[in-house]
Amino acid sequence: MMNVIKVELPTQLQSDLFFLNEQSLSVNVDKYLEWDIATLNVGFYEALYFNRVESFQPWTKSEVVIPDIMLAWKEKQVILADLYAKRAAKEATQHMKVSIKYALAALYYANEQPIILNDWQKHVEQLEHVPVNFTERMTFILSRPNLYQSFKALEQIMIELEKMYARITIKKQNVVRKKPSQA
Repeated sequence: MMNVIKVELPTQLQSDLFFLNEQSLSVNVDKYLEWDIATLNVGFYEALYFNRVESFQPWTKSEVVIPDIMLAWKEKQVILADLYAKRAAKEATQHMKVSIKYALAALYYANEQPIILNDWQKHVEQLEHVPVNFTERMTFILSRPNLYQSFKALEQIMIELEKMYARITIKKQNVVRKKPSQA
């Protein structure tokens, strides 16, 4: 049985790239009660959260979510490399949009925050862990998602996000190990 509801597109998610002229979203709530990389449609978990609808919150389980995102990115990366090698930039655009979603999700979820698309540059500046020049590079990528140079910039961002998340994970593990001996 499908539990489809219509939720208002929250201000935090208003974005021409992902939700052009949309006022609301129809969401099958049952699909968003637990994590599944297939349901990573940027903003749907967040739309439910900001509308106070019970659902899984991927930013609270980054240890499960981010490895899935990185795996999905690596699969998409192979597809994109092949499309750009064939000079099929038009066909690559949709794959780039999905890959941009992966990058934003990895960034926000690594910082244990829901994705915010509206005025995202200001919100990214407030995050604790951000790759160097992320805002400038992502602005370029978002303005020209079909270019090969955007793909190469996105590849570098994803490499940096993966390394950044590894550092965050190690720090968390060190904090957990130190707590019992301090008591």
